[in-house]
Amino acid sequence: MPMKSEFGLKKINKKTLPMSVVEQIQLLIKDGQLKVDERLPAERELAESLGVSRPSIREAMRILESLGVVTVKSGSGAYLNSKYLSADDLIQLQETVEKFTFLEVVEARKIIEGEIALLAAKNATIQDLANIRESLNKMELMTGAENAFLLADYSFHMAIADAAKNRVLKEMLKTTRSRLMEVNLVVVKAPNQIAAVRAIHKKILDSLVARDGDKARSYMLEHLGIIGEAVNKSYK
Repeated sequence: MPMKSEFGLKKINKKTLPMSVVEQIQLLIKDGQLKVDERLPAERELAESLGVSRPSIREAMRILESLGVVTVKSGSGAYLNSKYLSADDLIQLQETVEKFTFLEVVEARKIIEGEIALLAAKNATIQDLANIRESLNKMELMTGAENAFLLADYSFHMAIADAAKNRVLKEMLKTTRSRLMEVNLVVVKAPNQIAAVRAIHKKILDSLVARDGDKARSYMLEHLGIIGEAVNKSYK
């Protein structure tokens, strides 16, 4: 579906994500350019047309799916299964999505993951450590593929959360991670950043293997501090 020629979509300002993506798609639904049971344009196509990253499109799809507007089918795409949202719905949604700044989310993640690392050093089983190492090994193989690297990075952090044996902290981590997709992409695209992330991740794993919770927590906070710096530079 040739988005640029068929649809009048506007480039989106980085600071308005992901709500602007949702609103643009809602306009297509309202104007009848997208119909019930019809597949939305491909992720790559939407990203190029709107001038945003693919993780931003994924976040918008998650929002629309949670509201029942679309159904996302693995390997197939997103399908429209509902009418467009009302103006009141959009206002309420925007207040929810934009309630917290990126910097607030990073600060929350530091608190959550610092404690997760501490608990993981104490509670991790041999299998947990093997799972964390496997995720790290996948990251070592990703060179120049930012999206694939971020998936491996996500697996690494969630494997540590599994090792902590605290389901509440794990769910809290999922929430904060989903709000930082755009920031994470900015971080890994910076010069030499992927190598730096790999290095600090290895230090975290080594500390977990040594059952040194204080070191694991310290390295985790150092790692998340880098993300905080990226937020300050790009999302003030």
